Amino acid sequence: MALKKKEVLNIVFNCAEQYKDNFLNKYFLILYIDKLRKIDYLEIFFEAANFKHLTGIKTNLKAANFFEQCLDRRLSDKKFSLANDGTTEMKLRVLPQLMKKDLSARMIGEFSSIGSNLYTEKITGNVVACMGFIKRGEFYVPNTVLNNDIRDCVAIPYRIIITCSRKYHEKEYKEVLYTAKNIDFDKLVFPERFKNLKDLGT
Repeated sequence: MALKKKEVLNIVFNCAEQYKDNFLNKYFLILYIDKLRKIDYLEIFFEAANFKHLTGIKTNLKAANFFEQCLDRRLSDKKFSLANDGTTEMKLRVLPQLMKKDLSARMIGEFSSIGSNLYTEKITGNVVACMGFIKRGEFYVPNTVLNNDIRDCVAIPYRIIITCSRKYHEKEYKEVLYTAKNIDFDKLVFPERFKNLKDLGT
C-alpha cells in the first residue's frame, strides 16, 4: 500500500531525530571477519547532508536544509515528492529500523550491482534491511537504504563482530554498540590500529 504524504512526514521527522541522536557528526567503526578469517574494518562518518539520500525523497531542497527542516518538523508536503518507481516507500518502510544505534547491522559486504542501477560500494545490514556506503576521502559515508536481505545484495556476506563509535572531537572509539556472541576473540588477530578493541569481546 502506498504511503500518504502525512505518513511520509511522520517517518522522516522521527528518523531525523534518531539520526541526530545516534549518528550525526560521529565516526563508526565496524570490525568483521573476512574470508581469510582475518579482521577487516569499515570506518564511516555521518553528516547532516547524508540523511536526505537515505530517505529517497525527491526535493529541490539542499541536503543540509532538508535535514534541518525535518528536525524542526517544518518540511511541507508541497516541497517534496516520492519516486515513481516506489523506491522512496521501500526505503522509508525500513529506515526506522536502521536508525538504531548499532545500525541493526549484523553482516557486511561488497555491494553486488548485478541487475541493479543503484551505485553504492559497501553494504551493512541484516535479513530485512540494509544501508549502503561510498568512499569519500578517508572515510565512508551513507548514501542509500535498501529494503532487502543483505545476503541478496553482496557477493559474500561477512559477519560483523564489533560495532563502536566516537564523537567528532574524540580520537579513540569509546562507545561499544554491538559485540557478536560465540566468538573466540583470543584467536583473532586485530589490526594494529585497533588492538585495544580486542578486550571488548573477552
